[in-house]
Amino acid sequence: MEIGGSWAYFDKRGDIAVEPQFGVLAWATSAWDWLSSRETVVFPHLQEAGYFSNGLALVRVRGRCGYIDKKGFMAIGPRFVLAGPFSEGLAPARIGARYGFIDRDGRLVIELRFDAALLFRDGLAMVWVEGRVGYIDHDGKYVWKPTR
Repeated sequence: MEIGGSWAYFDKRGDIAVEPQFGVLAWATSAWDWLSSRETVVFPHLQEAGYFSNGLALVRVRGRCGYIDKKGFMAIGPRFVLAGPFSEGLAPARIGARYGFIDRDGRLVIELRFDAALLFRDGLAMVWVEGRVGYIDHDGKYVWKPTR
């Protein structure tokens, strides 16, 4: 709920569980159910919270992206400049100026070599290199090399 220009989380009783402090929140049933089922949820430096996907939710803490699990623990620390939700076991993540893909343990499994990247759908992810669009598979191999 928005209060005075910031968003807060409420518990099942309707009491504020997390004070208004967030500029943006992404809503989805699983994340809402998870947050509303907790007695107290405290992330003092949380700026954004996304939906759960593959068991993890993307969060932004102190300007960096990481992931929490459904128990509320930081599963992958906030070390990415930008990141996306998990899909098909992988998530796009940016370190410095380049994107690669991480697994659910936070390991970089597809090297940082893209200017931009979207999540996997039907076994492929769209990537950009020098303004050109291509598609890669789960091993990071091009199925369609970047073209204009």
